[in-house]
Amino acid sequence: MTSENQAMSGAVRSPAGWYDAPEAPGKRQYWSGWEWLGPPKPLRGKATLGPLPPQPSRRSGTVRQPRGELLLSVGGGVLGGHGLAFPVGSSVSLSFETEGFAVVSRSTAREFDYAEVEQLRVGGPGAVKSGGGFVGGGFGLDGAVSGMAIAGLLNAITTRTTVTTIVQLITTDAELYLHNSHISPDKLEMSLSPVMGILRRINREKEAVPQALPPIAGPGAVMELKHLADMLAQDLITREEFDELKAGVLARYGS
Repeated sequence: MTSENQAMSGAVRSPAGWYDAPEAPGKRQYWSGWEWLGPPKPLRGKATLGPLPPQPSRRSGTVRQPRGELLLSVGGGVLGGHGLAFPVGSSVSLSFETEGFAVVSRSTAREFDYAEVEQLRVGGPGAVKSGGGFVGGGFGLDGAVSGMAIAGLLNAITTRTTVTTIVQLITTDAELYLHNSHISPDKLEMSLSPVMGILRRINREKEAVPQALPPIAGPGAVMELKHLADMLAQDLITREEFDELKAGVLARYGS
């Protein structure tokens, strides 16, 4: 084992978030939990999680083994939920793979089978602009054009766009709400298409399983009802007596 592997023994992969861009000093880049996404971007006064620490190998025995091919990794901050040991505000990644998925934080991971999923939804307002609000003006046509140009420049400088995407995951024994500020809801829905396909297939398989039929009257009940019918046909009992005795037989045999 190399010294680097020894240093990473017992470690897990860093959670998704904005880190110092490794190949662009002074800029930030989004780490999905498994790989870098998109080009480096200017800091613009936004803090990062610092340099990305050395990541353990996916094949290391100290790290969870991916359950098949990686389909998508979605990171963000925990907004709430239950049944999971991830506090509100902590950073986690949803790692969707062909044979299952996991919720992964810096220190732990929770594995799931797709059959456990009851609901997976994506929502939120998406890209939201704030700031700006400058309106052009001035005397005469030249003044108006000049004012509008200045207003457009000021709006471009002061307007900020933030992305708010909410992921809701409900399983048989847990629920998680995750806030992602990197991918818009519509783009994330498209990226989740392979995962949704797996969930639809599992639901079809569940629906195809035949449901148990309700119990029917046993041989004893059939014989008693036949005997009552014969007695009714021979006028040994009245219709009212037959109906009363029939109800008793059915109640006794649980039909």
